[in-house]
Amino acid sequence: MIKKVILILAPLAALLYGMACQSREVEELSIDQGYDYQPLSVGRWWIYEVDSLVFDPAPSGTLIDSVFFQLREEVADTFRDNNGALAYRIVRYERPDAGTPWQIKSVYALTPGEQRLIRTDNNLNFIAMVFPVAAFTQWDGNAFIDDNLIIPIAGEPMTLFKGWNYRYTTVNEPLNLGDLYFPQVATLVLADNENLIEWRYAQEQYARGVGLVYRELQLLDTQCNVCCNGNFAACESLPWEEKGETGFILRQRLIAYQ
Repeated sequence: MIKKVILILAPLAALLYGMACQSREVEELSIDQGYDYQPLSVGRWWIYEVDSLVFDPAPSGTLIDSVFFQLREEVADTFRDNNGALAYRIVRYERPDAGTPWQIKSVYALTPGEQRLIRTDNNLNFIAMVFPVAAFTQWDGNAFIDDNLIIPIAGEPMTLFKGWNYRYTTVNEPLNLGDLYFPQVATLVLADNENLIEWRYAQEQYARGVGLVYRELQLLDTQCNVCCNGNFAACESLPWEEKGETGFILRQRLIAYQ
């Protein structure tokens, strides 16, 4: 009798096991990784308007240089990195306005993987995104970069990347950006740190099927000398655009893409 029961149940168990496996496979396949928040193919391009303020300390007070230009980024070709992974070479072009020819400025690379997207820029490796793209996911996007790395801004040394903590704040949210509308956008906050003498804020927004649509960087230092003669109590409540002495503010907005 027991053997008969086993013979009857065995096919049923096999069927149930097969259904469970199929269910798991379907579930795994149905997970939206969000790879298309940064689509990559040779020939794609993006054009941005960039506004920036560069703060330069001087004996007569902080000099603030306002710069506006257009930036074009184009996927030029592909190559294999040192680990054999497929990478995309992105060429940057700049021009002061729409009536001026583009000039090549620099090159960087994007290396997509199953779990993360690496951006290699000026010999620095950033973990630009992690997958799946999900709200509140956090990661160390500067894991390959020394927190104390000094980068000169307008000739002044700054530790730009200290204490950054990448995270998705919202996902699949609509965004109006000038004349462009994007129905599904992921917002990343890369840094949001402030103390008496340092302000580090960085944000990026990626639209599904498009890529990067907006970037904002506010990386400023102060000793409160210019605004307040070293009086930190008076300096603390001032906006950073007023008390910043070294660093820059940059806003980059997409205006066209293909």
